[in-house]
Amino acid sequence: MRRLFAGVGLVTCSTLLLEVVLTRIFSYTLYYHFAFLVISLALFGLGVSGVVLYVRSERYPRERLEELLARHATRFALWTLVALVYVLYHGVTGKFDLFHKPQFTSQTFFELAMLYGVTAVPMYYGGMVVSLAITHLRERIGELYFFDLAGAALGCVLAGPLLYGLGAENAVLLVAAVAASAAVVFQPRPAGRLPVRSALLALALLALVGLNLLRPTLRVGSFKEVDESFVTFARWNSFSRVVVEERPEKRPAMYIDAMAKTEIHHAREVEEGGPGDEYMGAAGLVYAIRRDGEALIVGPGGGTDVVSALRAGHRVTGVEINPIIADEVMRERFAEASGGLYLRPDVRIEVAEGRSFVHRDTRFYDVIQATMVDTWAATASGAFALTENYLYTVEAFEDFLRRLKPDGIVSFTRWCIPPDMECIRVITLAREALRRAGVADAGDHVFAAWKSTIGTVLVRRTPFPPEEVGALLGATEERGLTPMYYPGQPRRDTIARLVRDPDPAPVADAFPADISPVYDDRPFFFYGVRPRELLAAALDFDWLMINSFSVAVLLALFAIVGLLVLAFIVVPLVVHRRDVLRERPMSKLRDLSYFVCLGVGFIVVEVALLQRFGLFLGHPSYSLVVVLCSLLLASGAGSMLSERFAERRRLVALVVAASAVAVLVAAYAFLLPWAFDRWIGLALAPRIAIAAALVALPGLGMGMLLPSGVRLISGRHPELIPWGWGLNGAASVFGSVGAMIVAMNLGSRATLLAGAACYLLALLAALRRPAAAPAGAGGDAEARAAAEAVPAPPQTETPAEDAGTPAGGTTAEPSAEPPLTPPPPDANLTPEKKGDPSP
Repeated sequence: MRRLFAGVGLVTCSTLLLEVVLTRIFSYTLYYHFAFLVISLALFGLGVSGVVLYVRSERYPRERLEELLARHATRFALWTLVALVYVLYHGVTGKFDLFHKPQFTSQTFFELAMLYGVTAVPMYYGGMVVSLAITHLRERIGELYFFDLAGAALGCVLAGPLLYGLGAENAVLLVAAVAASAAVVFQPRPAGRLPVRSALLALALLALVGLNLLRPTLRVGSFKEVDESFVTFARWNSFSRVVVEERPEKRPAMYIDAMAKTEIHHAREVEEGGPGDEYMGAAGLVYAIRRDGEALIVGPGGGTDVVSALRAGHRVTGVEINPIIADEVMRERFAEASGGLYLRPDVRIEVAEGRSFVHRDTRFYDVIQATMVDTWAATASGAFALTENYLYTVEAFEDFLRRLKPDGIVSFTRWCIPPDMECIRVITLAREALRRAGVADAGDHVFAAWKSTIGTVLVRRTPFPPEEVGALLGATEERGLTPMYYPGQPRRDTIARLVRDPDPAPVADAFPADISPVYDDRPFFFYGVRPRELLAAALDFDWLMINSFSVAVLLALFAIVGLLVLAFIVVPLVVHRRDVLRERPMSKLRDLSYFVCLGVGFIVVEVALLQRFGLFLGHPSYSLVVVLCSLLLASGAGSMLSERFAERRRLVALVVAASAVAVLVAAYAFLLPWAFDRWIGLALAPRIAIAAALVALPGLGMGMLLPSGVRLISGRHPELIPWGWGLNGAASVFGSVGAMIVAMNLGSRATLLAGAACYLLALLAALRRPAAAPAGAGGDAEARAAAEAVPAPPQTETPAEDAGTPAGGTTAEPSAEPPLTPPPPDANLTPEKKGDPSP
């Protein structure tokens, strides 16, 4: 039996690896809006597998379990290879970036449908392996679920190193090899040729990994802004693909996920050029009045801001989040091409997330500069406007202001393209941070100018002296910039009112997009739809397509998932198994609702914790590995723990676990910000330990609930188990989209509270009076425990199942939870278990 559990662990490890790596590939080959959509829809294949098993249960008998597991694992491996070949060379036509109006054509829909279909197939076969195991091995569901989650946790840990060491293409090949190895594990030893074939397939895939490393044949094609024929360097990691293009008579240029571009600058440019060139444009405006000091550059990239600061005589500290850019590109492979810019004695580069670094830093600076710091990339939980960014919040500005010298300046440069006008939202962040710092009138502390599509906002803790205002106005004229706002400006235009009015809310409401300040609880700076206008915006899809395309994609995904739930969950039941709900329909619906609540609750809590711990841990890769791995391992331990309870105590354990999870998650909604403020200054190792412990506490209870639910309904409606598993998977996809919508509009506190509410609803679904069994049917220990735990109303008659119990309360011999009704032909009839008899 352990052999089968180990095989399930290999499959879930492969499935999670495939999810993470495909997200990375789609972020590169597609526009960031679609990466989240395609991977979410592909994961729906996991849920569909349970429904297929439920509707066609006669095709998957217990007697052929090992053969079926091996067959589906082999298909998982083969379809993973097919999906890789397809996605490496197929994207979507048209432009869907910041500078183009989205254009959907029939070809676009066809391309997306093909990508979805191809990637959903391996997910479906991986889901079939897990569904088969849970259906036919439910008597040991706790141990099985542990291997399921432990395998997924292992995949989470391996994703980053495999992406970096092998690249996304070879990582997918390795996923296929691991899935083929699972087929070898599943097949019984005396079987025929299938294990030989699976072993040969696994070895062939491993050999293909080696060959592709030596002579890359399967590699990502040219997409978006990158022409692979000019690429001389490429490297993947867990949150980006960085490539360097070298074209004739041009500077080498870096691209992050084929979109975000930064040129590699040479150290000699520090001594060349003069006022008015690219370094002294909008982004370099601050250096017109600040020279010969200490400058902190957040996101130095290829060195544009570093050159600007060095030219002004500053010593530079650069904080670069991407180690590929900081180390492999600028300090190693292209050190000569950059003239050793990052190796100069007056330049110090730290690899860290900017906000986290500033929060723990103890030095003070004359200039803190952040120019266009973002990445048009997708993560496992979202994309760009759908992804939190703790660099652009009110609390972030407070951190920056605290690290300034008395006359220091914060300089932020963002896009200034209607309707979003990100540079104006920076002004609202600065104003609110100054207000919280005790500045009653921010008008003398802010200077803003723009040119073409770029705007720069300068902020001081103390008022700008008149001579500095005059110098800045002169510099803007010299460089062809237009002042947006400056201290002492005579006209009271919209921007001036936004800065100086006692209540700026009416002015901000006049803008077409939301420019209100964002906070750490809702750090979606790039999300421009007001929460109160979300429903109206959703109905005006054309407006969303132009003004907030990524949100349009998210809402479309929400609708598509709803339709898929209807098509693949509800319709199969109505068409193929409508007889199932004829007997005790409410009992069965409440059992199924338990799995739905668990599916939504787990993913909602996971998304919220990933968002909240991102700032605390200081790096996206740390957040993914520490939070997700801790949650999965703790849930696996909880699953094993659920096995240790005697049958009569299992419902009590379920009640305690669900209640504890709901209380803990609700408490985290209010206590995590307080805890992070006090512990964020610690070194990385203790922060990782604290994060792992905090995540593991609710994770332990979360892991107990699904196997406990399987045991609870196996005695009443064992035929519902595969359908419940399918609903759980579908609800997870639905919940991931819903969690993003709640987080973007109401914040992570509301998201955590929503997760807590899901577990309370699951508890209510479990705490019900069990339906009566047919007269003479054998009793079920857990059903009787439920009846004892939840007393019936006085008018309710004694359940029929009690009539079959001998006087004195003697129960049946302990067994593997015999069903109340005769099992279907394919049910898993196991021998009686040895153990402590129920009292």
